[in-house]
Amino acid sequence: DADPKKGVKAAKAMLEKEGLPLTDENIFIAASCKEKGILFLTGKSQVNGMYKINREEEAAKKKGEYTVTVNGKAYGVKIGKDNATVNGSSYPLNVAFGIDEKAIEATKAVASDAPAAAAAPTHDAVSVKAPMPGLILRIEVKEGQKVTKNQVVLIMEAMKMENEIFAPCDGVVTKISVSQGQQMQSDDELLVIA
Repeated sequence: DADPKKGVKAAKAMLEKEGLPLTDENIFIAASCKEKGILFLTGKSQVNGMYKINREEEAAKKKGEYTVTVNGKAYGVKIGKDNATVNGSSYPLNVAFGIDEKAIEATKAVASDAPAAAAAPTHDAVSVKAPMPGLILRIEVKEGQKVTKNQVVLIMEAMKMENEIFAPCDGVVTKISVSQGQQMQSDDELLVIA
C-alpha cells in the first residue's frame, strides 16, 4: 500500500503505541477502524445514544439562573434581558462580545479591593467551539504550536462521520480543552488560539 497510515504495519504500530497486545483480532480492529478501533480496544469509546435529561437543571439553564463561586463564596445569579440579580439585589447589565480595554483600565483602581482574577491576555484569543455534539477522534495540534487559518486542528466524529475542525485564524494554540475520546456537546470549547 502506498499510504503508510494503512495496513498491518501501521495497525501494529498503533497497538504498540497504546500498549495493546498484537493479536490477529486487535490488528484487524486497528487496521479497519483506526482511531475508533484503538478507542474501543482501550475502553475509551463512547456510546452515542439517548441520555436522561435532568429537567430541573435544563429549566434553570434556560432561565439564566446560576450559582457563581468567587474565592470560595457562592452567589445566586439570575441573568435577565438587561439586568443581573445577585443574591436578591438587582444590577443593570449590558453584555458585549470582546474585551473593552478602556473599561478595564477605568475599573482597575476600583478593583483593588475586589477578589484577584486571572490576567487578561494582551491580545485577542479565539475560542474554537464544537459545531455539533460528537466524539474527539484526533487532535492534530499541540499547545504552543503555530497554526494558520483553515488548518485542520482536530477531527470529531458526529453522526458516524469524521468532521474536520479548522482554525478560524492564524495564531498559536494556547490551550487544548479536550482529549482524544472525549464526548463533546455543541458550543463546548475545543481549544484556544491567540
